[in-house]
Amino acid sequence: MKVEELRTAIESYPQRLSKAMEEVAKAERAIEKLEEQIEEEEAQLSPQEGLIEDVQSDIQETLLRLDHELALLDLDCERIRGEIELEYRRNPLTGTK
Repeated sequence: MKVEELRTAIESYPQRLSKAMEEVAKAERAIEKLEEQIEEEEAQLSPQEGLIEDVQSDIQETLLRLDHELALLDLDCERIRGEIELEYRRNPLTGTK
């Protein structure tokens, strides 16, 4: 480089540095905005704790209700089986004893 080119480069250095620092600050602000948006979107996508607890309690309630219904059906099945056995003993099929 020639002396004149060096002098011009040296004289313009503060302006170029200032411009570069502004670009860096601008980029940092953009990064912060993007990070905030990411955090907001993650918060919206993640299930809320209360919702999970509600769903779990609904599932437990449904399971308990189904267990109760199954127990009632088992009792009803045993009752019908007993009635059939009793009726069979009272009136056996012909040819069997």
